[in-house]
Amino acid sequence: MARKHTRSVQVLRVIRSRILRGAYRGKLPGVRALAKEMGSNPTTVQVALAKLESLGLVRKVERGGTFVVPGSQGDTGKTGLFARLALPPPFGTESEEGSSWADFVIYGFHSAARRHGLEMSLEYCSTADAVVDRILDDADSERCVGTVFLITRLQTSHLVRLAESRSPVVAADRALDDPMIPYVTFDNVGAGRLAAEHLVTLGHRRIGCMAYARTGPGVSDRIAGAQQYLDGCGLSLRHLICEGNRAKFLARISEGPDSCTALINMTGFEEVLHLRRMMLEAGKRLPQDLSRISIVSNDLRQRGVTTCVLLQDQRMGETALEMLLDEELLANPRHVFVPLRLADHGTTCPPGGRSRANHGK
Repeated sequence: MARKHTRSVQVLRVIRSRILRGAYRGKLPGVRALAKEMGSNPTTVQVALAKLESLGLVRKVERGGTFVVPGSQGDTGKTGLFARLALPPPFGTESEEGSSWADFVIYGFHSAARRHGLEMSLEYCSTADAVVDRILDDADSERCVGTVFLITRLQTSHLVRLAESRSPVVAADRALDDPMIPYVTFDNVGAGRLAAEHLVTLGHRRIGCMAYARTGPGVSDRIAGAQQYLDGCGLSLRHLICEGNRAKFLARISEGPDSCTALINMTGFEEVLHLRRMMLEAGKRLPQDLSRISIVSNDLRQRGVTTCVLLQDQRMGETALEMLLDEELLANPRHVFVPLRLADHGTTCPPGGRSRANHGK
C-alpha cells in the first residue's frame, strides 16, 4: 500500500508541475494515455487526479474528461500551493543580516513563484540539519511543490537524506561534487573567461587581475577561467595582484611600458574601492585608459568600473524555482549554470587605440 501511495504522489507531482508551467492547458490527456506516458497504471493516475481536483487544479466533467481549472497558472494564491526557499546558516535567523546577494535570490525566487500562481514560503533555520528535517517532515505535503536549499555548508549525509525525499529538492549557490540532487550555480570559470575574452577582443595584451589573498573556490575558478582563455591566445595573466607589496602593485598598473592596460577585479566592487584608496594614498591617479572589469552579482554602475560581468543573483532564484517544476531534471540530477551577462559601459581600448568612452573620473 505504501508503495502504491508513493507512486500516486509521484504522478500527482508530475501532472501538477506540467499544469503550473503551462504544459497542460484545457483538457488533460485521458487516464490511460497518462498512465502509459508515466509508466504507471490507470488506478494510480485516477488517485492522483482526485487529489489534484481537491487542490482545485483540475475539474472532472462526467463523460467529458478532466480539465485544467482556469487561473491555475499565474494566479497567485488561487491554488493554495507554495514553494519553499530554505536559508540555513549564516542566514540562521530572521534577525540576522543576510548578504545582499541572498536578497536578490529571494526576489527572483518570489517573482518566478508568482508567475506560476504559487506563494513563497521563506524559512530560516539555525542549522543545516534543521532545514533537512523540515523538508523531510512534510514530504507528503500536497500543497508544497518543492524546496530550494540555499547552500552554505552541506555534508554528504545531508545530500543522501535530501535525495531520498519524496518532495522535489533543488540546491542553489554551490557546485556539488556528487549531484545526488539538482543544483543551480554560478559559472565562475565562464565569468573569468568572458572577462578575459572581452579585453582581448578590444586589443589588450597586458592583462592583470586583482584578488584578495583570502578567497574561496569561486574566485579561484574565475582566475582559472581567465588564465585558460589567455593561454589559448598565447598570453598570460601577467600580474596576479593580492594583498602584499603595494608599491610593486601600483607600479604594475600605472608606470612603465610593461604596466597593465586592463585589470580584472575577481571579487567585485570591494577591490575597486580598495584600489582607488591605494591610489589616493600614494598621490596617484588611475590611468585614464585603464580598462577595469568587475565580476559581480548585480550591475550597480559603480564608479571606477568600465565593464561588469554579471553573475545575476536574481536569475539564480528564478532558475531554481523553474527547476522544481522540471520532472526530467529531478529524475536525472545535474547542475545548471545561471546565464552570464556582460554589461559594457564603454570599456577603454589599450593605450594608442581608440577609446570607446572617457573614464578619467
